Parts: sequence; C-alpha cells; structure tokens
Amino acid sequence: MDKKILLAEVKLNSERININKLKEKALKLMQKFKEYRFEYKGFSLEDL
Repeated sequence: MDKKILLAEVKLNSERININKLKEKALKLMQKFKEYRFEYKGFSLEDL
C-alpha cells in the first residue's frame, strides 16, 4: 500500500501560493511520518 500525505495551500489569489514555503513548514511532519510520501498542491478560487 502506498502511503501518502497531501499538503495543500489555499489562497484567494493564486499568485500568492508558495509551494517552497509550504515544504519548509512541512519539515517536522516529514520527520514524524518518514514512511509516507508527501505531495504538495496549491489551490485558489480558480480551482472551484
């Protein structure tokens, strides 16, 4: 079974989404859940 965690950033303005900053914030989670694969996505109102 493939274990994965999706981390997403949601902003009103899609230009303000910063995946690199999201990855920095996730460092502690990555250490705690080493057996999981992490995916990062950004969502905005345009995705609705």
